[in-house]
Amino acid sequence: MLVQALGRELRLPDRPNRSIHLWVVEDQTDEKVGKAAREVGWRGSALAVAHKQLQIWPPEWRRRGFGSALLTENADWYQECGVEFIVMEAEGDGSAFAAHRGFDFDVTSYAGRPGFAGLPERELRFAAIDRLIRQPAIHEAAESEPAPRRESALAFLERLERSGAEAARQVHHFQRRLPNPSREGRAEAVTGDELGFTAPDQIAAFGQDEPLEALHGRSLGLAVLALTSWSGIKTV
Repeated sequence: MLVQALGRELRLPDRPNRSIHLWVVEDQTDEKVGKAAREVGWRGSALAVAHKQLQIWPPEWRRRGFGSALLTENADWYQECGVEFIVMEAEGDGSAFAAHRGFDFDVTSYAGRPGFAGLPERELRFAAIDRLIRQPAIHEAAESEPAPRRESALAFLERLERSGAEAARQVHHFQRRLPNPSREGRAEAVTGDELGFTAPDQIAAFGQDEPLEALHGRSLGLAVLALTSWSGIKTV
């Protein structure tokens, strides 16, 4: 009505606008313990779902399978809607969650970033991992409690290396699989060998058969993804 009053032609979009779907997580007493948000929209000509947020507030309710259950239960709905891509923006436990389930880097998105353009896919993956590993420490956003600080992955590895011989051995093998900056003078130009990490799920799988006591029984790869500043992974 407003458009008509202004004397402009009303043109409807030729495809649906983006929409947000929200979930509220409740326990058996109907108390709200978390929330989740999903954005449905278009990526070029393909319909995509972006997993924007999942927060579980009480520590005792975390890592109890809600994220997996939500992803599994929505799979059929995604297919019925014609969804072709699932994009996940992840940090902290979400990074480990996404990588553990095989979500990969959004290589197309990385290729469009300044300094990444023109890199072959393998070098592009090395560059993405190198940037995420080298991110400085960050503070998480928190609504009702002090924001926790997550140290950089490099600082985390250095500290863990000093915690004992077994941890030092695993850290050494982990570091050998990280990409190395090249001598071309470009921060994004990195190299790696055939054993180097090229995808988040490879990092998530590292050390699964040898959990570390220094990490309270958690594997090194998942700890790097969940406990450090490795964040903002856009996976598809």
